[in-house]
Amino acid sequence: MFKKVLICIICAVFISCHSDFDKDRWLVNVDGEYTCRDEMLDNLINDYHLKGKTYGEVLTLLGNPDNHCNYNNYELGYVITKVHTNTDTVKTKSLVLYLDKPQEEVNLSSKVIDVKVIYW
Repeated sequence: MFKKVLICIICAVFISCHSDFDKDRWLVNVDGEYTCRDEMLDNLINDYHLKGKTYGEVLTLLGNPDNHCNYNNYELGYVITKVHTNTDTVKTKSLVLYLDKPQEEVNLSSKVIDVKVIYW
């Protein structure tokens, strides 16, 4: 009986750490922080197959990009979380979608060709 209870507790903890993607929760921004994105990220990447989606499909699914992590104009960036370190620096975890065209040439049919999670 103890084993069954322990397994149930472990499963409940694991499930509570990850949740299904929900656009309304994805868009919630409280004082510049996205409080729900990190817990939905695995589900979003694994189940929504972002690579191959069009720019229009991405906007419908995720809303407008935050673009805080653009190193080149082929990227769309979505801030996932910000981590404040003990050295007064802020590290950002971002979802970056790489497009097949530079942003100035992007239209709704442009395709996502790669997806990465980066820390900077």
